[in-house]
Amino acid sequence: MIHDVGLGIMVSLFNFLRSNQMLLYFFISLVYLLAVYLLGYTVFRLGQMRKEGATSAPHFELFIIGFLSFSILAAYCSLFFSLNVSFLLTMVCGCLIFLAWDRKRFTTSLQVLSRLKGRDWVILLLMLVALCAISAKGITNYDSGLYHLQSIKWNQEYALVPGLANLHGRFGFNSLFFTLSAPLSINQTLLSKELLLFPLNTILLWVFVVWMYFKVKQSVVNFKLQWLAFDLSLIGFALFFFTDWLGSPTPDIACSILCLILFRTLLEPIQELKMLYLISATAAVCVSFKLSTILLLFLPLLLVRKESIFKDLFRISAIYSLVFLPFFIRNYYLSGYLVYPFYSLDIFDPIWKVPLTKAIEEQIWIKSWARIADSPARAVLAMPLAECVPIWFKRLDPVNTLLVCCAALLPIAQLFSFKQFSRQTNFLLVMLFLNLLFWFFQAPDPRFARGFLILAAVMLCFIFSGKWLSGRLRRAVQLVFLALFLYLGADKFLNRTVSRTQELIAESNLIFPKGYDLEQGQMKVNPYEGHFIYYVPASGDRCFNAPLPCTPYPKENLVLRGEDLQSGFILKTKAD
Repeated sequence: MIHDVGLGIMVSLFNFLRSNQMLLYFFISLVYLLAVYLLGYTVFRLGQMRKEGATSAPHFELFIIGFLSFSILAAYCSLFFSLNVSFLLTMVCGCLIFLAWDRKRFTTSLQVLSRLKGRDWVILLLMLVALCAISAKGITNYDSGLYHLQSIKWNQEYALVPGLANLHGRFGFNSLFFTLSAPLSINQTLLSKELLLFPLNTILLWVFVVWMYFKVKQSVVNFKLQWLAFDLSLIGFALFFFTDWLGSPTPDIACSILCLILFRTLLEPIQELKMLYLISATAAVCVSFKLSTILLLFLPLLLVRKESIFKDLFRISAIYSLVFLPFFIRNYYLSGYLVYPFYSLDIFDPIWKVPLTKAIEEQIWIKSWARIADSPARAVLAMPLAECVPIWFKRLDPVNTLLVCCAALLPIAQLFSFKQFSRQTNFLLVMLFLNLLFWFFQAPDPRFARGFLILAAVMLCFIFSGKWLSGRLRRAVQLVFLALFLYLGADKFLNRTVSRTQELIAESNLIFPKGYDLEQGQMKVNPYEGHFIYYVPASGDRCFNAPLPCTPYPKENLVLRGEDLQSGFILKTKAD
C-alpha cells in the first residue's frame, strides 16, 4: 500500500510539472543557473588560493567562468562516462563541499545582491519568466530534430562511441555544445510520456541581457549616450534573433552570444591578467561550439603585453590546448578525422573511419546549402561568385539584408576613419571583418555568423557616427538607429511573449499553464533490420528524440564494431 501511495504521489507530481511547462522551465533554469554559478565560484576561488590578498570577481564573470569550466569538464568526462544527472549531481556536490569550507567569503560575495533595488529584481525576473514562456513553446529548430537531440542523447546514455559518424554523418560535426547540454537538460520518460527541456540557451541569453542591463544603467548614470545606444541595440538584436529557437538545443545561439560578450568586453580598456585567461577560454569554447568562428582565436593577441610576450603567448597556447585536446580526441573517435568533414586533415586511419567519399560529400553539402539551399550541391559550388552572390542576396530577408549591407560597409568606413580610433578598436574591427569574410566564402548562412553581423551593424551605426558627426546631427542619427533596432527587438520579443501568454491562458491559466504537447519531440520510427536492429524515421529525415540508435539514412554495410552500441560502428567494404 505504501508503495502504491508513493508511486501515486510521484506520478501526480510528474503530471503536475508536465502540465505546467513554463513553471517547470523557470524552475529548472534557475537550478542550472545556480549549478553553473557555483562551479564558476569554486574554480575562481581555487585559482586564488595561492595568491596573497585574493580578489573577488563580478557575478557575471563567475557565471562565465562556470560556463566555460563546465564546457571543458563535460568534454573531458564524455571520453569516459555518460553525461547524465549523476554527473551533474557529482559536480554540484563537490562545489557545495567547497562552499561549506569557504562559506564566509561566499556569503560576503553575495552581499552585493542585497544592494539591488526592488525594481531591478522585478525587471530581471520578469525577463526570465518571459524567456521561459517563449522557450516552453518547444523545439522549433529544424537541425535539432535532425541531429541535435540525438547527439545529446548519445552523450547522456553512452561514453564516446567510435565511428558514430558512420551511423549519421552529422554526429561527426562534434560541437562541444552537445556535451555541455547533455547534463544541463532534461530528457525523461515516465508512463509513456516525455519531458524534454533544454534551457541552456535561455539561461545564457538571460545572463547576457542582465549584463547589458547593468551596463545600460551605468551609461545612464554617467550620461554616456553613445554607449547607451550601443548596448540597447545589442539587447534589441539579441531579443529579435535569439528568441526564434530559444527552446531548441542549437549551438548557434550560444556561440553568437559568446561573440557579443567577447567584442563588447574588448571594446573597453582591459589591464587585468585574468581577462587574458577569460577571453582566451571564451574564444576557444566558442570555436569548439561552432567552427565557423575559428578566427576568434586571434582575439586574445590584443591582450598580450609587451613586457611578457612569450609568457602571455604560452598562457594562450595552454588554454587552447586544454580546450581543444578533448575536441580533437572526440573528432578522432567519432569520425576518424581530426576535424570532420575537413578531409584535407586526413592523418589517421582507424577501422571506424568514415569513408573519404562520404566526408567529401558532407563538406560539399555544407558549403552549397549555406549558399543556395534548394539547388544541386555541385552545381552551386561550380557557380562563379558573380552568379551565386546575387541569388544568395535576393533570398535574404529584410533584416538580414540590412545586417549584410552594414557588414559590407564596415571595412570602407574603417578605411576612412582608422586614425580616429585606438589600436584596440582598429584591431577589433579588423578581426570582425576577417571573421565575416571567412563566413562569406565558407558557408554564408546568416545564422552561422549572427553575432558578427549584429556587431557589424551596431558598430557601424554608433561608433562611426560618433566619429563622423557632431552635435545635434549625431544625436539625431543615433536616435533613429536606436529606435529602429529597439523596435525590431522589442516588437518581436513582446509579440512572442504576449502570444505565448495568450496560449498559456487559453490552455489553463497564466500561473499554471497546461503547456505544449511534449510528444512533438517523439517522431514515429520503424525498426530497420540490417546487421543489427536500429530505427529509421517513418517519414522525413529527422529522428528527434527517438530511441537509440536512429538514423534517417539506413546503410546495408553498417555493422557494429563489437557486441554492443558502446563498441561503435563501422562500414564494411566489399573486401571485408
